[in-house]
Amino acid sequence: MPSNPDRRLKLTVSTQTLYDPNLTQSYKLTVIASDGNLMPDEIFLFLYVDPVPGYPDGRNDFKGVCSPAQLATLPVDEPAEDSVDNYYRTASLSLTYNTDAEATEAWAAILDAVTTLKSALDFSDGLTTTTYWIGTPQ
Repeated sequence: MPSNPDRRLKLTVSTQTLYDPNLTQSYKLTVIASDGNLMPDEIFLFLYVDPVPGYPDGRNDFKGVCSPAQLATLPVDEPAEDSVDNYYRTASLSLTYNTDAEATEAWAAILDAVTTLKSALDFSDGLTTTTYWIGTPQ
């Protein structure tokens, strides 16, 4: 399996300090990606949902960790002005779960997805070159 030891990204996770399953109704988790080398910090995929009743300013829904193609094509921090699908990527996220167990499971899934992304980017470094002539070569 190809691996580029220079490709890296730091993930900083913050979790809710106080949690009592009998008293607390939610559990907050934040993640910040930073210090990326050979990969951008903005790896978290979001979808902006237009305003609807209850969300007059719209809503930003976390959809997961980007694929290499999404890193190459999606705008950073907000959807493109002329975007049809309203996807964009950011370097941070803040999520709220019903329990600490759900948040722990989500954090494990995020770690796994970022590891998969790094591996996919490592694989994309291995290129094979083939030359094709169109017309008569000189």
